[in-house]
Amino acid sequence: MINVNQLSEVFDGDSDVVGMILSLYLDENTNISGKFIELHQQNNLDELFKLAHTLSGTLSNICEEETSSLLKTVELDASGGTLSNKAVIEQISVNLTKIELQIKEYLS
Repeated sequence: MINVNQLSEVFDGDSDVVGMILSLYLDENTNISGKFIELHQQNNLDELFKLAHTLSGTLSNICEEETSSLLKTVELDASGGTLSNKAVIEQISVNLTKIELQIKEYLS
């Protein structure tokens, strides 16, 4: 989950900026968990690597650590030609859905 307090501190408590950043995340990543599972099921290591790399950086930038760490594992596996464990992918998917809900709740 996103550490909203930490994210707010990064922007000197400016809730408008935090809201804009979280809105942008939603605009770019709504329902991203389904895409992640789809790429895993297709054994598409190249696209899985790209998505994991991009998403881990994005989540890290908005003060989310757990899912970002799991995504780094997927990124490393894919870069080495290995498909990550299905349980890891499923946990990422669950976490991404929770993050999306957390953001929607924050913005409401």
